[in-house]
Amino acid sequence: GSVTSSVSSFEGTFDGSGHKILYPNLDSSSSYVGLFGVVAGIKSEDGLTTRNAVIKNLNMLQISYTPSGNEKGNMVGGIAGMAVDTTFDGCVVQGAISGRTQLGAIVGYAYNSNLYNCGSNVAITTNNIHAWAGGLVGYAAHSDIRNSYSVSTFTNNQVALPEYLNIGAIAGYVVDSTFD
Repeated sequence: GSVTSSVSSFEGTFDGSGHKILYPNLDSSSSYVGLFGVVAGIKSEDGLTTRNAVIKNLNMLQISYTPSGNEKGNMVGGIAGMAVDTTFDGCVVQGAISGRTQLGAIVGYAYNSNLYNCGSNVAITTNNIHAWAGGLVGYAAHSDIRNSYSVSTFTNNQVALPEYLNIGAIAGYVVDSTFD
């Protein structure tokens, strides 16, 4: 399936059953970096309803994601670079990620997505003068975050004016989203 005609996505349910994925290392030249580059729900045939993709009960430990190339790593997350119509439930990420513009320990960019019972302890490094970085989500639009935490840390490797660098303990930038 696809979010756009040129981007393939995971559209199902992934249940980690509480298992741990240890030491995943990615050095990707993709714009979407994570265990799943892109995760997306599926719209009904009439386009009126959407069945969310689901990632649940997953522990990612000692991750190391370092996108390569000047324009790569625009959306970087421990589990997904980009998520549209997706639910993350019971996911924990620990380790280090770096990238350019939208970085989150769980997901770099989330649209119409949910994060429930998730946590992170990730060293997040931005490599751009304009970036959104969050302890769970880099950029959250029309999303819902509940019963989740982050003790992540942040570093910026570029000289950035404060108005161009958005860092948050939970989300770097938020549009029409809810937190509990």
